[in-house]
Amino acid sequence: MKKAFLLIAGLINLAASAVYIACSPADIVPTHWNYQGVADGFMPKWTMMIMPIITLLYGITAFVIEIVMSKRGEGKNLKYVRKIFLALFLFAAALSWLFLPLSMRRTNNIGCIVNSAMLLLLGALIVFMGNLLPKVSQNGWLGVRTSSTLSNETVWRKTHRLAGYLGVGTGLLMIVMGAVNAALGIDQPYLILICAAVILITLALIPSVYAARLSKKLNSQNQL
Repeated sequence: MKKAFLLIAGLINLAASAVYIACSPADIVPTHWNYQGVADGFMPKWTMMIMPIITLLYGITAFVIEIVMSKRGEGKNLKYVRKIFLALFLFAAALSWLFLPLSMRRTNNIGCIVNSAMLLLLGALIVFMGNLLPKVSQNGWLGVRTSSTLSNETVWRKTHRLAGYLGVGTGLLMIVMGAVNAALGIDQPYLILICAAVILITLALIPSVYAARLSKKLNSQNQL
């Protein structure tokens, strides 16, 4: 039951979304909003099922990975796998139910509230994952998986400690930005794009570069 929890939750979410969409009187709804928050794409309402389907895919992926890791004897990281996929599942479900009502009600301008909500949700997700990263031991499923981290336990440990600090710091910054955005009523959706760029650089590039440099340094010391 524990292994299939997210899978079952995903199916329930899928069914609930289908019922909600079916009850909507609209046939053609906005499915995309531009960088100014104005609807610029309209499609049949059932197109919005893609969001709960993505949520279900997280449940399926978590189910499969947990089975594989159990068979490979990688149980020590299973609790972190469960927590991370639960966080991803909740994040995807929250986004789905954030946009479904907007779409079904044919909202043409999403305004600053959606921007603030996305910043807060994404920030909370990054903080949560940043707290988990330093606890994850070497594996091929989670974390900063480069040749440097996978070949040296010290590099793995130090890289993930750095990634954890960066994740928490970046996530908290996004939460503050979301709160300020909501308080001031700033209607600037491009903030999401900026934050996405910051996440990409901070959480992917910096730890990878650090791992490569640390690995090179340790290898040089071992050759002396």
